[in-house]
Amino acid sequence: MFNYIKHGNINKFFVLLGERPYICNVCGKGFPDPSRLTVHSRSHSGEKPYVCNTCGRGCVSSSQLKKHMRIHTGEKPYQCHLCPKAFPRSEDLRIHVKTHTGNKWQRWTVICLRTC
Repeated sequence: MFNYIKHGNINKFFVLLGERPYICNVCGKGFPDPSRLTVHSRSHSGEKPYVCNTCGRGCVSSSQLKKHMRIHTGEKPYQCHLCPKAFPRSEDLRIHVKTHTGNKWQRWTVICLRTC
């Protein structure tokens, strides 16, 4: 763990420890690194600097824009391992997997196998 500090990755160290030293001055919510605070701050200001070239929708982060673009491209990178269905968001896959089994632990095992 201390290698993170030694190599200048103090923010990764904060994540590992669960520390949240970067505090929002509007609502008081804490974050482990300044980039997460920056994205959060946009929820207060309404700033959406990442804009879709296809439809003009604004997003608060580049990762949010990337997820949005799947609407236009039809990309579905999250494939169910139990059937041929695929989904644009990992959250959609998690919800779908529940249709295959009612067993909570079996459901999480499938999700874990997908992500690990």
